[in-house]
Amino acid sequence: MKIKIHWQWKGSKFFVKLILASSLFILLLLRTNSKSHFLKKNGIVFIKSKDLYPIAKNDFERLQEQQDQELWGFAINCSVIYTWVNGSIKSHQDEFNKYRVKYGAHEKSFQRYRDNEELKHSLRSYAKHMSWHKGQIYLVVPDGHDLTIKVPNWLNTKHPRVTIINQSTLMDEEDNPTFNSNAIEQNFYRIPNISELFIQINDDTFFGSNLVYEDFFTKDRGNNIFMDNIKTDLEKHYNALWTSRQTTYRALINQFNCSLPMFSTRHAPIAFLIMHRLFKKELKETASRKFRNRYDLITPILHHYTVMNYKDDGEDSMTENSEPYRSGKGKLKFNFKNFKQEEMKLTHFFKPVTDNFESDLNSFKFFSEYKPKFFTLNDDFESESVHYLMKLFLFNMFPEKSPFEI
Repeated sequence: MKIKIHWQWKGSKFFVKLILASSLFILLLLRTNSKSHFLKKNGIVFIKSKDLYPIAKNDFERLQEQQDQELWGFAINCSVIYTWVNGSIKSHQDEFNKYRVKYGAHEKSFQRYRDNEELKHSLRSYAKHMSWHKGQIYLVVPDGHDLTIKVPNWLNTKHPRVTIINQSTLMDEEDNPTFNSNAIEQNFYRIPNISELFIQINDDTFFGSNLVYEDFFTKDRGNNIFMDNIKTDLEKHYNALWTSRQTTYRALINQFNCSLPMFSTRHAPIAFLIMHRLFKKELKETASRKFRNRYDLITPILHHYTVMNYKDDGEDSMTENSEPYRSGKGKLKFNFKNFKQEEMKLTHFFKPVTDNFESDLNSFKFFSEYKPKFFTLNDDFESESVHYLMKLFLFNMFPEKSPFEI
């Protein structure tokens, strides 16, 4: 039996238009029938071509945004913490010197507090390359009644996502004032309304290209932890920075029997509580020191070792005043992912900016051209020409104002 299809011209013009429209649609499908134009999400095929199907693209982006919020909402809305001190202000210098003489501290350089406008350009790099982030930004600053002195004059303190935190509110009363970053950082978890996970960004750290959620966290709400594969000789270095690292390593080895140093910027307040519980005496001693000391425990190292090694004992509640004990029961409490040094050699860079003008210039050229995801510029210079060069580089690298500027 043969089936014959007859098309009769005398019919309605509607059928003519229908046939023509169907033919055009089929031709269009054949033209775009490639994997590059389609994306499968939860069993549904979405068209990716914004030129051919702008409405479908908008639907896909809306679905993508919704899915990201469900899966990565904790990252999108997490808190960000910066610290900032303007050491060029005379009142800060006077107080710094008063306590330095009183406690016989050896720290006498203001370079660590000099304002090279790093914070402004770090925020610009953040706004440009972390546009997906919607969380609160906390700026921890020294105490002072004059807001125009203790915060940068370009910062829009009325921005709804900017909160100024006096560092004294995070410290025990007897430990104020302090010029010790190791003392301040161990108390970040006390910031009111801090998120379950938060990101700490030093003001001399910058982002050279677009970042994604996975640059900071894992999908199961874990930390990305970046490992240093160089084992430190605990008896080799004697300056305050290195010996404080050694003090930290010794405490960790005693607690967790581990020995690899590492660094990261991601933190969890609950890990701080555990950290204070495990190292209560040592952290209290660190907080009591007005200036950095060779016997300090370094907070980021201590925090991340705790994340990597702490095993849950099944307790439901915990405070920093709970009795310390040796961890070792149950399964690891925190999720995390290790990144070895070789995995981040093209994405993470640390550059001490010294009085070597040529070396600094070459580094700035490299960062400008290569645009690594993360790079840190450590102020270790006195030359005015290098100071000018660094400010020029930062302005050229990040010329666009962030939403947080006046």
